[in-house]
Amino acid sequence: MRIGINGQILFIDEIEKTGPVTYLTNLLIGISKIDNKSSFIVYLSNRINKKNFANFKSKFPQNFEFKVLPNSISWMQFSLAKELLSSPLDIFFTSTHSIPFLHNPKLKIVSMIHGLEYKTNRQYINSPIKAFIHPLILSGVLKFSQIIITPSQATKDAILKSFSIDSQKIQVIPEGVSDDFYKRTPREISDIRTKYKLGDSKYLFFVSRIQPRKNIPKMIEGFGNAIKENPSIRDIKLVIAGKNGWMYEESLEAPSKFGISENVIFTGQVPDEDLPILFSDAHAFISCSLEEGFGLPLLESLACETPAMVSDIPAFREIGEDKIIYINPNDVKSIKHGFLEIISHPLTKNLDSLARKYTWEKTAEKTLKLLIKQ
Repeated sequence: MRIGINGQILFIDEIEKTGPVTYLTNLLIGISKIDNKSSFIVYLSNRINKKNFANFKSKFPQNFEFKVLPNSISWMQFSLAKELLSSPLDIFFTSTHSIPFLHNPKLKIVSMIHGLEYKTNRQYINSPIKAFIHPLILSGVLKFSQIIITPSQATKDAILKSFSIDSQKIQVIPEGVSDDFYKRTPREISDIRTKYKLGDSKYLFFVSRIQPRKNIPKMIEGFGNAIKENPSIRDIKLVIAGKNGWMYEESLEAPSKFGISENVIFTGQVPDEDLPILFSDAHAFISCSLEEGFGLPLLESLACETPAMVSDIPAFREIGEDKIIYINPNDVKSIKHGFLEIISHPLTKNLDSLARKYTWEKTAEKTLKLLIKQ
């Protein structure tokens, strides 16, 4: 069986290692460990970082082929479409919310839809063209795919609410958490505190790309109000890690606007190896996101035995169950109370066991089983 995989987002320096990149990387590694019979072809853009790609490729068995395609007008609709027509596959898998619309009608397509976050993202809401095109492309993906995978019941429900599609066509396969995420040692923590100039301060931790959907200004406002109401917590820091995305200026200006510039630290994007240590040392993980398709940082924080205060949205509820603190992301007063509660009475029981329900091995096994069945 020949299975093609869309690897367009991999090994490109200007693409931040967000959830979709982490997902696809771990999925490929997981599948390579359990299937040495099928033939896999991973299609890549010619914009790849050759050194990073070579290191990754060396870990794979001989039944994995990596094919670099040129960027000609549209990598997806021209280069990849031409390749799939000239070298037929049995199955094509994509996780980028896009497929080549010109393809052999006999080709069976399986698509991973991470979420419908565009519905709450001002980048799309404020652009009539993007607001029209994005759901149009997504509706085409849903139509031409034989199977749709979502990482959560929340995303499945959102798709069914927004598009006319048979619910049996959608399969929920959760993402996983890497073995790298576990409670780290005092020595490791001491080194990371020195690196990020954290001193002896207790800190709350948030990680994601800086963009409007993450609701960072309201998070900072709620944090500022909590400090004003309870001056005894004035020494606590809010550490915000992540690369600047689109419309990030309001987030960066928020600490000054709400008078807590000394309490908020923007680190920029941090190396993968630092994240488990930053999670481990944090008093709590914080996210006031308006919408999520899954919630990988929440899962990673729980694996590091770090309490969490997050938005009361379906995707977070699926992961955190009743073991974390929830707030209304649209209500600054609710966010303030959430900060006061997580600082004073963090829930710490059985967080690690909650996270270990999710592994990349399970994700790979379930996904491979679904692909081979097609």
